[in-house]
Amino acid sequence: MNCKEHMNTFFVLMFEKVYGKDITKLFDYLKKPFPFSDMVSFPQTMVSCKNNDTSFESLIGMQMLSSYGIWIHREKTNFILKQTPPYLKYEFLKTHFNNLFISQAKKDDLFALFCSVQRHYMVLSRFAYICKLKRAPFAIDTDLYLNTIEKDKTHTFTLYQNKTKFLFSVPQLIRVMENDLFHEWEGCFCVHVKCPKNPYNKIQFHKVDLYNLYFHFKNKMNVNPPQFLYLWFLDDFCLSSFTRNNDRFIRKQCIRHYAKTVSNKSRNAYEDVLDMIDDYDCKLYIDPDFPRYILIDVMRPYLYVYYLVTYDALSDKQSSHYESVLTKSLMRFYKKHRIFGRKVFVSTKNNLFPPSEFSRKFFKEEPKEGKKKEVYNVQYNTEGHPFASWAM
Repeated sequence: MNCKEHMNTFFVLMFEKVYGKDITKLFDYLKKPFPFSDMVSFPQTMVSCKNNDTSFESLIGMQMLSSYGIWIHREKTNFILKQTPPYLKYEFLKTHFNNLFISQAKKDDLFALFCSVQRHYMVLSRFAYICKLKRAPFAIDTDLYLNTIEKDKTHTFTLYQNKTKFLFSVPQLIRVMENDLFHEWEGCFCVHVKCPKNPYNKIQFHKVDLYNLYFHFKNKMNVNPPQFLYLWFLDDFCLSSFTRNNDRFIRKQCIRHYAKTVSNKSRNAYEDVLDMIDDYDCKLYIDPDFPRYILIDVMRPYLYVYYLVTYDALSDKQSSHYESVLTKSLMRFYKKHRIFGRKVFVSTKNNLFPPSEFSRKFFKEEPKEGKKKEVYNVQYNTEGHPFASWAM
């Protein structure tokens, strides 16, 4: 018999707390064809049970059970009720706590009863979850590169969804989550934040999965979780709150990913580099024929900071600091590599001097008539200066 189809386990435990041994009458009632209906009334079952406890908290427990039975009866007349919303028990508790005619001492007794039942409910829920987890088969036991994962390693995380288990390498799982959260944007890095999904079945991660991952970092790996996961944890893994409270952080993560991964043939990135050099009066001259891929690869760290300052990914104080750092770094780059980006002409002749009289006689070289045009190879100075901006 699956009581969840008719009655939440919390209220079953509340019934046992109030009526004690008469809990068997409740199970018999739930086995009937149409429980919580006009033909099979729940209040009649409550009346048939004996309760010698006349304390206030016991009476409130009976009232909560009666209200719950009325709620189920009302909901089942509208549609087929599959399960009880988890917030319902808290609404019943809130109703009595807001009652001005109940003293604080009685409210404390009621709260103690509620906590006692809730504690038993959480223990049973945890036990049921552990049993399901141990019996569930593995749907995936390889990482995203099809390498076998050792499930007992600390860097391995087990995700339980749809009665199956998925093994993930924690670094790969974090990259999947970052991709869903930060890497879809438009315009001036306006990020479209999406809830992360299981890459194998496209089911979104629930709060319980995110909490499990967070405490996997804290308790099993003994390391601090990634910053985005910690900030999301502070918002109770509510995506809308996380997006609203961490707008600049989200834009910063998006900019970091773009600056690191943008194609070195991108015209937009190339033009942004030239704009950055002009805006900060860097004095570098980039030849129009200078290879675009070299320029973008060398300037990626500088471009990252330039985007942070330009697209409002920083506070006012941080923006001034980063702008100063970028100005000094570009000037330092120019002083060490003044000819970066310029053309360099290299002669192809091995001997720049005319042959001597001795060489003509010894090697029997004939004197060359006229003066041939000098041949040069065109090269570019590509030496860059390292700039560690990714940690900023």
